[in-house]
Amino acid sequence: MRIIQNAKALWADRSGVTAVEYGLIAALIAAVIVGILTTMGTNLTTTLTTISGKL
Repeated sequence: MRIIQNAKALWADRSGVTAVEYGLIAALIAAVIVGILTTMGTNLTTTLTTISGKL
């Protein structure tokens, strides 16, 4: 019975929700930045290889 009461208390506690939301937003922003930098890096490598070949 004590476990159920503790579970209900944890479910009703909202103090850590904001921190979790900010953590999720930061993780999403980091994933987008990594994706953009990976794409830009590939395009930049292709461009520099093309320029180098033409020189």
